[in-house]
Amino acid sequence: MTVSICTTTARRGFVEHQARMIAQQQGYNMEWVLIDFAYEERAEMVGKLAEGLSLKIIHAPNVRDDQRLFRDIARNRNKALMLATGDYIIFLDDYAVIPQNFVVRHMDILAQGSLSAGNMYRLDTIMPDLDALAATPFPTLLSTYQNLIGLDGRFLRGGVQVARPYRAAGISYTGNLGIPRFIFEYLNGFDPRMDSGLEDSDFGIRAYAAHFGCFFNPHACTLNLYTGHIPYTFNYDHVHDVEPFISNSVNKYVGNTKLAENEFLTVEFKDHYRVARCKRCGATGMIDPTELMDYKRQAVDNQARVPSGLPGGLDTLRTGV
Repeated sequence: MTVSICTTTARRGFVEHQARMIAQQQGYNMEWVLIDFAYEERAEMVGKLAEGLSLKIIHAPNVRDDQRLFRDIARNRNKALMLATGDYIIFLDDYAVIPQNFVVRHMDILAQGSLSAGNMYRLDTIMPDLDALAATPFPTLLSTYQNLIGLDGRFLRGGVQVARPYRAAGISYTGNLGIPRFIFEYLNGFDPRMDSGLEDSDFGIRAYAAHFGCFFNPHACTLNLYTGHIPYTFNYDHVHDVEPFISNSVNKYVGNTKLAENEFLTVEFKDHYRVARCKRCGATGMIDPTELMDYKRQAVDNQARVPSGLPGGLDTLRTGV
């Protein structure tokens, strides 16, 4: 039985530390699928890591074609799925610290054929020395930085910390998310239309609609490092950010179909959602993905599965269409 940990990078640093943490996981045959925006400059280093740690690392560049998207999250996650060989898939953020029992704790839920949405602590301060941090036992990190760690909102119910997994829809965040492969196959991966975000919550809602178990797992923990001073890196010469656009008072956004363009972006209307297009380079991104998510939930034909043939979809990546 193989477990594939999948990471898509959008920032620099921490690849070497994560490789060591994954190599230390207990009890299962492991592989790391690393979809890397900095593939060319890190290829030699990753190859040496794989050899030195005796860890199978599938290292590949992010999706690159003539379709420009703001963030391209879903298509890169689908590429990781396409390359992974494991029976179970665990998505992990590129700046996450994990304990040695990370995979074991996820498997408590995954072995039951359900999604395991792991608990994410967040270090709300500038990162300490990475070498020292990676060498520190996970419980020590939590106790050392207890006043600087933010609790995952899913970890509290009625103001009380949860002690055991509970079932819910839309709680699936790919910063720490385990999924049996057969569920990905059934649902046809992530929806590539969700290129700007919420592709993970959308997946959880569709899994729930298809009657798969979806559990918040408080025992499978990560510590996500503070990255406020390490921004996402794009392949363009400027940064795209949809959020200031839709919240900009000049646009008078009120949740309806009227959304004026501004000096940077214009709006295109699709069947069930809206897309912003950069006037400078033509890159696009979904403005309000909840529109499409709501449509899927209300559709008579229960659109749990991603439609076949979408560019960047799991099926099209596999067939090369």
